[in-house]
Amino acid sequence: MNSTPTKNLLMKKSFKIHFLSELLQSVGEDSIPEAYTSEIIRKDQILISKETSDKRDSTEQANSREIELIPGENTAVSEDGNTIKSLITGYPFLERRKSGQVLSVKINMIPLVHIQADKMRASMTLYPALSGKELLKPEELEAILIEEGIGYGLDRTLLNESLKNLAGLKSPLQGIPFARGILPIDGKDAYLRFQLEIGPIPGTILRDGTIDYRDRKIFTGVDENQVIAVRVPQTSGSPGINVLGETIPQQPGKDISIKVSGDAAFSPETGKIFATRSGILSTVKGNEVKVSAKQIISGDVDFSVGNIESKDSVDIKGNVHPGFSVKTKGDLRIGGNIESAAIVSKGNVVVNGGILGVNSRLETEGDTDINFAERTEIIAGGRIVIRKGAYYTSVTGDDDIFCSPESKIVGSVICCAGNFVGGDVGSHHGQAASIAAGVDGKRYLKHKSLKQQILDIESKLEIIRTRKGKKCQTDAIYQQYEMELQQVQASFRKLNLIPATPAYSRNEPACSTSDARITIHGKVTSSTKLRIGNLTKTLDDERSAVEFFIDGNLGQIIAKNLY
Repeated sequence: MNSTPTKNLLMKKSFKIHFLSELLQSVGEDSIPEAYTSEIIRKDQILISKETSDKRDSTEQANSREIELIPGENTAVSEDGNTIKSLITGYPFLERRKSGQVLSVKINMIPLVHIQADKMRASMTLYPALSGKELLKPEELEAILIEEGIGYGLDRTLLNESLKNLAGLKSPLQGIPFARGILPIDGKDAYLRFQLEIGPIPGTILRDGTIDYRDRKIFTGVDENQVIAVRVPQTSGSPGINVLGETIPQQPGKDISIKVSGDAAFSPETGKIFATRSGILSTVKGNEVKVSAKQIISGDVDFSVGNIESKDSVDIKGNVHPGFSVKTKGDLRIGGNIESAAIVSKGNVVVNGGILGVNSRLETEGDTDINFAERTEIIAGGRIVIRKGAYYTSVTGDDDIFCSPESKIVGSVICCAGNFVGGDVGSHHGQAASIAAGVDGKRYLKHKSLKQQILDIESKLEIIRTRKGKKCQTDAIYQQYEMELQQVQASFRKLNLIPATPAYSRNEPACSTSDARITIHGKVTSSTKLRIGNLTKTLDDERSAVEFFIDGNLGQIIAKNLY
């Protein structure tokens, strides 16, 4: 604690030291030697006072005409200026310096106990005993520490060892970590433990840190009454406790919202999901389970087949031709290409070929696994895997986006709520690519819409200013546009793009940082636009094998080499 500011007081008197001290070293010819003490001084104890008596026992007489008392660190002077007291429990440190006819006396307090800001650790400083004096006994030291507020995690063995080690030393022991708290253990969220193989899921991070890009396994068959999954309930966790004995609440686990459809049923009593009849299993986002029949299209989706709208899983062996649409409530696999066609699925989608054409659109509530995409739009509620590349394509996902190390992203706008992993990104000869991670897709579109609204309103205001000059300020339409501009700008500044945060909480510190990462295993060209959460960065030069993330201290996106 800092000392209380005070006006220095001069006097022709003496001062009295209210603690025992012992000289350890001198600090120079022009000063009176410094003194240390091993006597522990308690909080609010008087350290030094002015004296009017001429008695010399236990009293320091001023050889100079004037004495100046100066409160130092963790000390304070009384209102009448006659005493200095300690603001903490610890060790006094006296400094005396003579300058001309003035003797300056300054006293600091070195804390006995230091408690970290998070209150999870406490350390202490112990000074040697004065000559002829005994060290504190362990029980005496423990009592003092308890008075200092230490209520948990006291290491009594370390206290005893520290006092033994201090015996015979001529220097203090500092930073002794004598108490530790216990961190809370957060509860685990409820989840579904599937009783049959539903993977591998492409993009899964393996134990060695590599990413599994094997083909997605879909169209898993189940039998009637077969148990598909079992709900594992959430756990409550356990609270922590800091060194002050204060309870630190844990974050309880969250329950899972289970959705079943088709020929799947959930029993709340047993926590089991089972098939009511034989069929094909489809799982979305780990909590949605559907069992349905499987429809097979042996060739292309064209005029001979027509548009497809199915409540089941669909396996299309060929291509989907321009102008046609496919809608499924189960999983969907397309063996060929999607050519300027519209695809909508409430399950997972695997496209063995590519997605081509400005009129192509793929929208799925589950995972999406494609070979390549060119001049199209992809929207997925789950994870997205791109195996070869995306060219001038808009890709938006509510989870991670993984592109194989051999893939190329050129002129595309990529936005994902989770992490992005890619191969090569950008081109020296085309439109700059844009990669956003840790960004809510719907809010990202809202962000772009608000930005365009601002430009449109500013353009209208400029037209009125050009036409009416200074008179525009009294124009009712101009005033209306100005008010509208202020409202849109306020929304734009507050809109938080980080998923699972309140929509307009951008300025709230607890909601302003994202831990998402953009990882590039190949090359990323200059001019590539990066966004992580609410922060942006445009690359000035080409980088290779690099990971981008937000440095919390700097408040900006920084890069780290992978190898």
